[in-house]
Amino acid sequence: MLEHIGSGVEDLYADLTLGNVSAWQQYTLAYPTNDNGAQYYYISGGRPVMGALTKSLRQYFRYVRAGATRVAATSLSGSVRPVAFTNPGAGMAVVLHIDAPGTYTVGGMRVGTYGVEMTNSSGTRSTLPSVTATANGTVSISPTQSGVLTLYRTP
Repeated sequence: MLEHIGSGVEDLYADLTLGNVSAWQQYTLAYPTNDNGAQYYYISGGRPVMGALTKSLRQYFRYVRAGATRVAATSLSGSVRPVAFTNPGAGMAVVLHIDAPGTYTVGGMRVGTYGVEMTNSSGTRSTLPSVTATANGTVSISPTQSGVLTLYRTP
């Protein structure tokens, strides 16, 4: 689906992995109303405020660039649901839906350094230590909370 009011990151994941969508959006960017899930930002006191659903969605929107190609991604753990992309210019972005804290190995990465950012299930964003993929193409991450985590190629 291209537009759906009230959809969050789990709907986006399903639309990408089951529906193979190539475009996705909320109803509107911003609107002067309460946080009802129809917009990324609502207006409060004359100022834009990030909506609750936007906090996890930004894990995709911030690092998956226009023109990106989705590539195959699988998980050996029932606690991780991956979605991977190759951005224009060959940078990768891998979004992991993490259902339980733990240590996870991500394979198939291109050689290089990757930033790690996570939005936990409460909507709090944090930056984790960068990881480096070597010739074996793997990195290990150890999130301490559930949420949505993105590995993104750094210059």
